[in-house]
Amino acid sequence: YYKEQFGLNELQSGLLISFDGLLILVFELPIVNFLQKIKLHKTKAILIGISSISISYTLLAFVNQPWILICMMVFMSFGVMLTFPFASEFVIKRSYKTKEGTFMSIFQLSYAFAHVVSAKMGMEIISIFGYKFNWIFNIGLGFVGILLAITLRKFVKKQQKLFKNGVNCEQKNGCLH
Repeated sequence: YYKEQFGLNELQSGLLISFDGLLILVFELPIVNFLQKIKLHKTKAILIGISSISISYTLLAFVNQPWILICMMVFMSFGVMLTFPFASEFVIKRSYKTKEGTFMSIFQLSYAFAHVVSAKMGMEIISIFGYKFNWIFNIGLGFVGILLAITLRKFVKKQQKLFKNGVNCEQKNGCLH
């Protein structure tokens, strides 16, 4: 994409991809620690992360300027920095106390599976419909992710309210452990 759309050579493409790794290396821990310190709810962090990733695809789809690649990478990296650590923490906190390893294994497997399938699916979409359609498809997936994150957030808030009111969630529909 970088070569076909913007004429970047392998070195320039590699530097752009390295920029992602550098952003994550330098900023992930400070950002995650800060957000944990201010007690940002995990579901809100996940929602912000998915939104940031969706913005990066929107930039790719609708702005055809080379500088947008850097902006896109910042939004994508920020989204990854929020989504993965907070989703992992959410899974750990919500798992049954004797099954944390099982829950995390399933989470990690699904995350890895999504990476493999998304790469293959994206290449198929690009080969048939082109890059712009792929970015728009990803915006749509991001929108679905945002809606699911909002639904999860509402569900968790409802459950917390029930818990505060003394409802035993194991006996009440609408609660997760």
